[in-house]
Amino acid sequence: APTDNDRNIRNTWQFWNYNRAVRKCYSFDVIKVNPSSVIFLGSYSLSGPSMKPAVRFSAFFAVYGDGEIGVSVTGDVRENAPPRPRFGLELEMPAGNDRMVFFGMGPGSSYVDMNAYTRSGLFDMSVRDNYTNYIKPQETGNHYKTRWALVHDGNMRGLMFKGIPEFEFSALKYSQYMLDSAKYERDLTETGRTYVHIDFKTAGIGSNSCGPGLQSKYAFDEKNFAYSFVIKPVFEENEDLPREARTLPSVDGED
Repeated sequence: APTDNDRNIRNTWQFWNYNRAVRKCYSFDVIKVNPSSVIFLGSYSLSGPSMKPAVRFSAFFAVYGDGEIGVSVTGDVRENAPPRPRFGLELEMPAGNDRMVFFGMGPGSSYVDMNAYTRSGLFDMSVRDNYTNYIKPQETGNHYKTRWALVHDGNMRGLMFKGIPEFEFSALKYSQYMLDSAKYERDLTETGRTYVHIDFKTAGIGSNSCGPGLQSKYAFDEKNFAYSFVIKPVFEENEDLPREARTLPSVDGED
């Protein structure tokens, strides 16, 4: 969902149909089966209508008997494709998953070029508090250099995401499409679901609404990339939580 500072590059993104990009699966095969896991390999592309693929990528999925899923993604970007706004996994969690705990840059939103006012630590907050109220809804709630995150129902039941070693993380009550489609905040209506992003990279914020364009070192302009993470279901009695998550702070946003 473009920010005010993306008002110029969004025209390029929309010309490439980034805002309407869909994933196409070319193949999905079982690579290995053993008593404790099954490994799959998928081959994909991302492209908008009437456009050649902007990104082609492969993803390994190792699915274990306890529900844990290891994911490893490698991608190649079309040579003349403009910088991307982000790349990663977006998933919807059912209603009730309204709290988030993470170890990363916080408690406020943080990006590759906007994180000096945040700190690396353990943060516990509601998903709604992760949203910043802008007059025009836009990108918000990202957390740079996240080591792990848990989105849960208030009783520690939910999904744990672990970076290998890090990822960019956000959880909101609105999807990116909903944010981009709303003209004003009053146009937003919650569905009850929680929308989670586990990203390889999210572009920096920059200052192009009134200043220069985003510096290349903060843009997502890599032609090749790779990242890995783990998804694990967590139950109240689960002992696999990171040690620091077992004794959470009583005040939101405190180490």
